[in-house]
Amino acid sequence: VDIYEKQDRYARTGLGLLLMPNGMEALDYLGLGEDIRSRSNPLDLAVLRSADGSNLSQHRLEGLRGIARLDLLTLLEQGVDHSKVHWQQPLVSVAFMPDHVAVGVGERVVDVDLVIGADGARSTLRSFLVPDYKAQTCQVTELVSVCDAPDIAAQYDRTFVKHLAPEGRLAVGMLPASHGRVV
Repeated sequence: VDIYEKQDRYARTGLGLLLMPNGMEALDYLGLGEDIRSRSNPLDLAVLRSADGSNLSQHRLEGLRGIARLDLLTLLEQGVDHSKVHWQQPLVSVAFMPDHVAVGVGERVVDVDLVIGADGARSTLRSFLVPDYKAQTCQVTELVSVCDAPDIAAQYDRTFVKHLAPEGRLAVGMLPASHGRVV
């Protein structure tokens, strides 16, 4: 398997994420579960608050973990031949042939048997597969960063908290990752 990633390894995008239970099952299958658990934080509760701090809603969470993107990538790379990971190689074209798919990545074309697009809401792959697809406009802007903040991480512990501005167009969340880091 070759992996083509449009971002640089140390890109400042996708700073952190929530690992869902099925993602943890896959990581366990790969033998990375314990390492991932040591670099992520279990989350038991999601709390949505107004800008003044009052609770709007809260939900129990089961099996979710917060992790910094770079921590996840570092662990995933340990079991991969580094010559098979190609950084800064954006998807630029897809052509379907009778027995394979020709994929343009960066400045080259690669013949593949299978393409898996894990490129989110603004999926380039989806734009090739379903060119008329119109994503719904998101009404909320989120500010995302990662910082070392052990006091805040300890305060939030196993709780993901999101604050919404009164008109609902701005959200700021705090997600304890691991080792005193907060996304």
